[in-house]
Amino acid sequence: MGTDGKDLYGRLSRWLSPDLWLGLEVDQAHIGPVAAGTVTLPREKRVATGLDLSSRVSKLVSLFGSYRFSESHNLGSVAGRAQTTQLVRVDATVSF
Repeated sequence: MGTDGKDLYGRLSRWLSPDLWLGLEVDQAHIGPVAAGTVTLPREKRVATGLDLSSRVSKLVSLFGSYRFSESHNLGSVAGRAQTTQLVRVDATVSF
């Protein structure tokens, strides 16, 4: 988190049926610089939100998919530097 950093994370999830689970997350962070003598640099700000779905297809197979959107400002404590990231994740689990 760096110097004087803050992070707020929240997650809600709910079973929609015995085999289907839905999740929603939000994250907001203010990240301070970590190197000596850089305390006056601008703090990086990140905001992210995500959605995920998990399904038990059978007794042996489960599927998981998620999408996360993230936006960063003052990236790396550089004023005006910004980045947008989108992450898609798909997992299949076989239990035996």
